[in-house]
Amino acid sequence: MARPAKYPDSASRQAAYRSRVYWSQAPTQKFLAAMAEGLHRDLSEALGRGSCPLPDEILGSHAGQTLQNLRDFVQYGDMETAREANQRAE
Repeated sequence: MARPAKYPDSASRQAAYRSRVYWSQAPTQKFLAAMAEGLHRDLSEALGRGSCPLPDEILGSHAGQTLQNLRDFVQYGDMETAREANQRAE
């Protein structure tokens, strides 16, 4: 006796597979770029409103710089220590 179909069609089966597997795979460059640009935009708006607990220095001139500044802030605890560490590394 055949097992009853779990999905009504192959498109539904494929969509279910994608939703299960997507977050277990490494993120794509396109996804990371979009997230960086969104973070840059959201941070810019929050700083403009004065509702962001992060220092203004984190906002860079473009998304990549903002992401690097945020990474440094998280790693070193403040932007002054991050600047000093980056100067020593050069």
